[in-house]
Amino acid sequence: MSAEVGYFRRWYGNFLVTDNLAVTPADFQSFSVVAPSDPRLPDGGGQTIAGLYDVVPTRFGQTNNLLTFAKNYGTQLENWHGVDVQANARLRGLLMQGGISTGRRLTDICDVRRALPELNIQNVTAPLNPYCRVEEPFLTQFKALGAYTVPRADVQIAATLQSIPGPVVAANVVYPSAVVAGSLGRPLAGNTATAVVNAIAPATEYGDRLNQLDFRVGKLLRMARARVALNVDLFNALNANAVLTENASFAVFRQPIAVLNPRLVKFSVNLDF
Repeated sequence: MSAEVGYFRRWYGNFLVTDNLAVTPADFQSFSVVAPSDPRLPDGGGQTIAGLYDVVPTRFGQTNNLLTFAKNYGTQLENWHGVDVQANARLRGLLMQGGISTGRRLTDICDVRRALPELNIQNVTAPLNPYCRVEEPFLTQFKALGAYTVPRADVQIAATLQSIPGPVVAANVVYPSAVVAGSLGRPLAGNTATAVVNAIAPATEYGDRLNQLDFRVGKLLRMARARVALNVDLFNALNANAVLTENASFAVFRQPIAVLNPRLVKFSVNLDF
């Protein structure tokens, strides 16, 4: 038997950003929107989402981009730390192995966003993404496997089990320009028709965990110098239907896009010689 425990910390630096020299922070106006009242949203919805930006109409569409380091505008942080625990055991034909991995990630680009409201980095920040600091909870994965050979019968039995966190839940709400004008004091620049804002702060809501069990039974046949294994595999033995990805649009809130494949049986033959 053996066990391993490890602590890991990763941190990142030398981030690059694109500064549009044709605009300054003074060329952006901030506004807010109100999340829909809906029991499916955190606290039933209805909260005010502030810290959204729109460029003034006279500067709309003007660009003069400079690629440079984020540290020239403020502090940008990204790090991850976590713990891995793994155990192994071999006991008279029985093999068992399993482990837990847990960790959390922090990203913070608020300093840079204040200096560059126009900044648009996918999944990190944008004029309509006010969540410039995201601190995930500890996300834990569990995985295990076991295998056993029945003496004399030459029958192999094996199983694998995994449990991983569900997908991040988002609710992208579409606000018409006329609604935004109530806070902004004018329609959106460039005759933009709508503003899309996530009503759920990232890393605060997650879908159901994915729990999957796979199973195998095999019969060994020995013929002279060859060995034949007749196998039956059962994937997703419990026929779980965990959602892998969800639609982020609030119009079809939490509609599944992809789910775990249903139970599947496979027959196979392995020949070793």
